[in-house]
Amino acid sequence: MLIQEVATKTNDISGLCTTTAIVLAREMIKSGLLTVAFGANLVSLKKGMESTVKELIKVLKKKTIPVSKGTVPRKTFIQNKKTDNLRGAYPKITKMSPKNMFG
Repeated sequence: MLIQEVATKTNDISGLCTTTAIVLAREMIKSGLLTVAFGANLVSLKKGMESTVKELIKVLKKKTIPVSKGTVPRKTFIQNKKTDNLRGAYPKITKMSPKNMFG
């Protein structure tokens, strides 16, 4: 249920990168459960995860590529290295903004 919420919120905000968000959330949950199994303090774990998220956001913001509406880098739409087929990517364009574009 938590992973589904992560994917839904990511899609609502950006329309892209749901797979990345799912992988990151899964790894954080997996590591957190393992840490708790070895006796970690839950409050400290939560604070650590929140701190990690803040740092991750800083790193991602540094990698942000500024774009304006209608000028999205071509590499964003390449879905298959063997083809140049862009079908299926266009509906997502309407959800992009300069605040959520990563290269």
